[in-house]
Amino acid sequence: RYSNTYFSIKTISGDKAHQDQLQALFTAFVSEAVMARCAETKPDLIFVLAQAPLGESCLLRFRANKIPTAFWFVEDFRLMDYWQGVAPLYDYFFTIQRDKFFDKLKEMGLKNFSYLPLAASPDIHKRLDLTKEELTTYGSDVSFAGAGYYNRRNFFKGLLDYDLKIWGTEWEMYSPLGKHIQRSGERIDTEETVKIFNAAKGNINLHSATYYEGINPYGDFVNPRTFEIAACGAFQLVDYRSELPELFKVGEEIICFHDLNDLRKKINYYLSNPGEREEIAQKARERVLRDHTYEHRMEDMLTFIVERGYEPPRWKTEREDVEMLIEEAGRDTEIGRYMSRFSGKTRITVSDITEEIIGGKGELSDIERIFMLIREFKGQFAPMKT
Repeated sequence: RYSNTYFSIKTISGDKAHQDQLQALFTAFVSEAVMARCAETKPDLIFVLAQAPLGESCLLRFRANKIPTAFWFVEDFRLMDYWQGVAPLYDYFFTIQRDKFFDKLKEMGLKNFSYLPLAASPDIHKRLDLTKEELTTYGSDVSFAGAGYYNRRNFFKGLLDYDLKIWGTEWEMYSPLGKHIQRSGERIDTEETVKIFNAAKGNINLHSATYYEGINPYGDFVNPRTFEIAACGAFQLVDYRSELPELFKVGEEIICFHDLNDLRKKINYYLSNPGEREEIAQKARERVLRDHTYEHRMEDMLTFIVERGYEPPRWKTEREDVEMLIEEAGRDTEIGRYMSRFSGKTRITVSDITEEIIGGKGELSDIERIFMLIREFKGQFAPMKT
């Protein structure tokens, strides 16, 4: 992974100047690799996430070659200000915050920007039937999974009298929280995080804050954990955020707290009322599946891009060579293996693939969902016959 290699460079040298130079060289190398790959595949659109290794020269070359680019800035614009340098280099810019951030983007002269909140992936974050051993390992009355930011280390000291388990890194083992920190603060992978969400009676979701000892009174964006816990059908208590009421019905689909005393009251109440807890968690799950998956976000993104002047490539009516598609995708890739089921056919279209998907049985795979999304996108934006 890019991030692992990028940050591991710091172990090569303790000199800050050397670290910066090596990281810059590595980023330049990865940027050039992306350029080389794009020159070969000729993408119709390049979609980039926050802190991606694409430098200014790389983005300018994309623009010179008329390859449109979109960037999803999924961080707090007040803390991570590198957006000021990259936002003008992208054709489309998406954010998880509005209001003051939008004002600043307008001041920079940007026009093609839009609000795109985070989401969940139901294939990953889902309900689980846990074993007794797993419930013992991961279960507790109150749980938190995440990094030990300053505000969390202070705030959670007010919950020491509960059956509390804390999972994640950057926690102080020799603090009053020490006995509640699981596995000495080891990193927890996604699979185990989902088990934690499922096993806990109540998941505490306190957004990180650098300058506050508890809740950020000006908090706006909603973190991915909010959607992920909900997608698991798990109950959560989340600190209030100004963007939250537009995403969930507060009090019905999600429960918020405003300070420590409020949180303690709600922990006590919902521990004593499991039926209400389960009803709220179920409503939150239904809301995520209906409105807040990454498929929904990609559809919103593509719709915005098209409405702002992006012209999708003319959808090919001729059939594509199946073997060529498999070779281009790579026979050992997920999509290559999926396409191999059509190897008996000489040529194929997207419609051929989606018709077979519709006629099939069982839950759709990730690849099948992608083809269905392409079908929907194609039907929505294909040029009308005249």
